[in-house]
Formats: sequence, structure tokens, C-alpha cells
Amino acid sequence: MSEVKRRYDSGARKRQAEETRAAVLDAAQRLFLANGYAGTAIADVAAAAGVSVETVYKRFRGKAGLVRALRERALAGSGPVHAEQRSDALRGEDPHTIVRGWGLLAAEVAPLVAPILLLVRDGAVHDHDLARLRDELDDDRLRRMTDNARALHERGHLRVSVEEAAELLWTYTAPELFELLVLRRGWPAERFGAFVADALAAALLG
Repeated sequence: MSEVKRRYDSGARKRQAEETRAAVLDAAQRLFLANGYAGTAIADVAAAAGVSVETVYKRFRGKAGLVRALRERALAGSGPVHAEQRSDALRGEDPHTIVRGWGLLAAEVAPLVAPILLLVRDGAVHDHDLARLRDELDDDRLRRMTDNARALHERGHLRVSVEEAAELLWTYTAPELFELLVLRRGWPAERFGAFVADALAAALLG
């Protein structure tokens, strides 16, 4: 087989794998949000995606793995560059620009990720494994917010401790806040993002 043929085959396999992964995640998200975590079986996801049950288990190791992958996909946002990379790129700006940028990212990412996190929260009431996953995802978000708080502190922008700033960032990025203001009160995502930015500026910046 020629080198060109091998590269073509490798590229085609990679594209096929990416398409299969996306189809499984799309099916999982649709079914989870329609039927809940407990009401969705791996067999349902496989059938909806047009793949075997073995394929789903091989790629995601079960429903918790699907939820983790859905969350990671949502956290990337809708832009061409991952939202976390765009957040990190803000760190050299003045503090109010940073916080405004976080608000814009909240407006973009929260509609994608909050439904997944709320699914985990609701299912955790009756499922011990899902409760552990909820705690894992909460802890991961707190670590990320601690990194953001530390970056502000290192540039002398904080008027509170790093610990308190991290907890405030963690609170304002909680899916429950999005649920209250957007899903229940009907705020547009843009208004939600502006609120988050204003609240963080008032709470964090000197």
C-alpha cells in the first residue's frame, strides 16, 4: 500500500470515528434530556445512534462516561476555539475586560452545559453513582474557578481572598443559577451573561 493510500485510510478512519462519536453523543443528549438518566439505557443510545451497544461501551464505558463526554463537549462552547482557551487568553487584559469576557462566555456555554449538569443533579437524588459523578464535576469546576481566581490574584486584581473568589466564581457558574434566571424566569442568555459579569465585578474586583 502506498504512503498516500495509508494516509487516506488513516484520515478516513479518523473522520469515521469522529462522526460515530458525535452521533452517539447527540443521541445520548437527546435521550437523557427527554427521558432522564435512569430512563435511558445504553441500548437506547446505541439504537438511536445506529451503532452497537459494544461500540458505546468501548468508547464511553457506560452512562457516566457519556455524561462526562457531553459535559466536555458543551464546555468547548460554540466558537472555533475552545471556550476554556478563550478564557485563559483573557488573563493578560485589565480586570474588567476579563470579567466581561467571562460573562460573554457564560452566555455562550451555560445554555450548552447547564442542562447536562442539571440532569446529573436531579438523577443524583436516587443514584449513588450519579451522586459521585455530581461531586466529581462540582470539584472539577471548583478547581477551574480556583485557577481563574489565582490568575486575578497574581495580577493584584482581587479585593477578596483566592479561596473566596473561587467560591464566588463557582457559585456564579453553577447550573442552578442558569436554571433560576434563564429556564424559570425566561432571561435571554445575553442578559444572564451580563448579570454574571456585573455581579463578579462587584464581588471580586478592587
